[in-house]
Amino acid sequence: MKTAKRQRIILAVLAAVTLLITLFIWSNSLKDSKRSTSASDTVIDLIQPVLDSICKDAKQQSFFVRKLAHVSEFAALGIAVAFLHRKYTQYTLHKSFYGFAVFYGLAAAVTDEFIQSFSDRSDSVRDVLIDFSGYLIGALLVTGIFLIMDKKRGHRQNQEINGNT
Repeated sequence: MKTAKRQRIILAVLAAVTLLITLFIWSNSLKDSKRSTSASDTVIDLIQPVLDSICKDAKQQSFFVRKLAHVSEFAALGIAVAFLHRKYTQYTLHKSFYGFAVFYGLAAAVTDEFIQSFSDRSDSVRDVLIDFSGYLIGALLVTGIFLIMDKKRGHRQNQEINGNT
């Protein structure tokens, strides 16, 4: 398979993964409070010993698990967008589009809260900030790893050019 075609396929797959994660997040926001609480309670039951070592209050445990779920979902989205961003800039040789990547995460978080306003769940600016923080954690983690890899690769190539292998 030709390199350009393979690169386009990789880009399409990464874009699809990003879209699927976004849709998964938004589908969770469509759940009413009863179903959302039930999902949180299932997770709480699984990790109860860990939660008890942190805090005994059931209300605080539920709050922690719900917010951790949001951070995790959006971290996964940030990771997907970071991979998509990396591949796009490599394939097109355009300058990076960090602005779009940041905008996408913020827009997804705002849209997530907007969707919740149509159910019996509340929407809040604090939740947008929590979601967006999770997104940034995932995106910055992957971007940092890529930068380290690029620096090592560049250092290795410079050694080979200078004959210092």
